[in-house]
Amino acid sequence: MLNLISNVKRTITYEDIREYDVLAEKNRTYGIKIHCSANSYDSIPLLLQEISRDSLNLTDYSVNHYSLKLTYLHDLYQKELSAWHDSMRNLPYKIVTQEIQTTKVIRPPKYEQRAVNGEMKPVCIDPGEFEPGEVVQVQMKVPAGDVPERPYLKSTAEQAYDPSPLALIDEAIGSVTALRSYFGANQNRLEHAYANNGNAEENLQASESRIRDADIADEAVEYSLHSILEQAGQAMMAQANHMNQGVLTLLQ
Repeated sequence: MLNLISNVKRTITYEDIREYDVLAEKNRTYGIKIHCSANSYDSIPLLLQEISRDSLNLTDYSVNHYSLKLTYLHDLYQKELSAWHDSMRNLPYKIVTQEIQTTKVIRPPKYEQRAVNGEMKPVCIDPGEFEPGEVVQVQMKVPAGDVPERPYLKSTAEQAYDPSPLALIDEAIGSVTALRSYFGANQNRLEHAYANNGNAEENLQASESRIRDADIADEAVEYSLHSILEQAGQAMMAQANHMNQGVLTLLQ
């Protein structure tokens, strides 16, 4: 976020605005700039982040949540497994004879160590040659009857109260607290800027009043000067006219 303090005077560039927009888009927030004075650089940017269940990751949060709790029956499984082993030991067996076709090796296959995908592995370079061998009879011992099925671990399911973890609420409270601190700090900045603007307004009105009063005083002094000069001129003209009349009287 751009830190634009009202008493620091600098020109806002396109890079500053772009940085602000990129940060707002990254956090999925909307930003505004509040101008604090007539100067373009006196502004306070605010990131208006949304506060909702989605933004706080509480969409799936539920206090009234139940889940299936599985309880495994280990003791029963051990008993059934022991009985199964006993039945397998006591199971009758019989001897059966089976014929098996053997294979005669004429030429054995050949292998070489080669690099495959960066690793040394044996690679067959000659599959060799084989032919059918003689048929031999093999005797095997197999169960005489049906083989019992091996037991498996059983479990019971019951519905248990399982609310969402409180860590989600703690994280959401932390996020809201951080946003409140952020907006509180910017509120203090705005109140400070508002007070400065109020002081500037009072100083401007006082300066304007002083200038207005000074202009009126000068105009009053100049008006008095012109009035005095006008009256003096009228008196001189009256006196000159009176002297001309006196000379005319003497000539008559």
